[in-house]
Amino acid sequence: MNKVLASIFITLFSISSSYAASCEENVDKVKIFYVNGMFTNYQKFGANKAHLMGFQKKYLKSDFELYPFVDGSYNNTEVFYQQFQQVALQKYEEAGPIEKEIIKKLLRGTVDAFNDQDSEVSKLLITKIFSELDRYVIVGDSDFSTAKVRLTSNLNQCARVILVGHSQGNFYSNGLLESLYNEYMHKDGSSISTYPMLSYMGIALPTSVAGGSVGVARPDLIGHITNDNDYIMSAVRNNIGAVPANYDASFNFSDWTGHGLTESYLIPSGQAAVISNHMKRIASNLVPPSLHKQVSVSSSAINSIGYSKISQVLDVEFSDNDVYRYEGVPENVWNNFQSASSKGKFFNINIKNSYSFTKLN
Repeated sequence: MNKVLASIFITLFSISSSYAASCEENVDKVKIFYVNGMFTNYQKFGANKAHLMGFQKKYLKSDFELYPFVDGSYNNTEVFYQQFQQVALQKYEEAGPIEKEIIKKLLRGTVDAFNDQDSEVSKLLITKIFSELDRYVIVGDSDFSTAKVRLTSNLNQCARVILVGHSQGNFYSNGLLESLYNEYMHKDGSSISTYPMLSYMGIALPTSVAGGSVGVARPDLIGHITNDNDYIMSAVRNNIGAVPANYDASFNFSDWTGHGLTESYLIPSGQAAVISNHMKRIASNLVPPSLHKQVSVSSSAINSIGYSKISQVLDVEFSDNDVYRYEGVPENVWNNFQSASSKGKFFNINIKNSYSFTKLN
């Protein structure tokens, strides 16, 4: 019986150790987490995730090791949508033929499929609807709670996470950033605010600040884009305030609103370049927690070592269990360190007095 228990314990310990090692090996992988906006039904949510997968393959694959699938959490926006629906239906009773068609498309979640000519009628209608809506506030929202659980699960994998919010989903994104940066702890007990591994790319912002309080404190982890001809967001800015538009966009015949995630932001080459450049910057600015458990070494002076190619940081745990981080270390130095027959000798000659360092524990 004791042998059986011992065997079970060893197995569980091995699994735990394996998880820890594999988790730390993920620090240079990048994962996108998508939160949808208003007028997005569940089918469109899935289609947008598929487009984001294609986007990352086209624009990010040469720079990062990517998770093949984009994760996300469906934001049903029920409270906001109910408010919008009530106001829109009231407007429908007063509307002419063009306005009626616009409202029907909005309520069906197919706004990006409406190919009518850009018109002052449509812009005025959208502005009227938003003028009667209160600022959307997340209070005990079940969609928000679900998104937080899923996003936490992604952070637990130790990868670099880019939170992508679109439209009204940016309210959720701001809330997720603030909540997780206040609460989340890495598996080694360190805070995500000390070692940030969550960044944010906001698309078509209705919010007054990109990234909320986290965006103010850490602008290096935040990117955002809003078309100047995004009529949905223009209506929000005119009535409840929002971050100013920052992209001079051409009229898009496949999306007269200038608002659709795919048609107006991911597909056009100009917007796609801006978004991908932001993603590269913010993912590179993330900083992993201690990496020293990546590789155990046989050395009288050193217990274990770890490295991030993106951040160019080398972590070393010495035989006295102290852990130090060396910054600005090139990848070739890491490779040579791993293959060196004497880790202590290589460290003393090539690393010790060559790079700035910080004690991590």
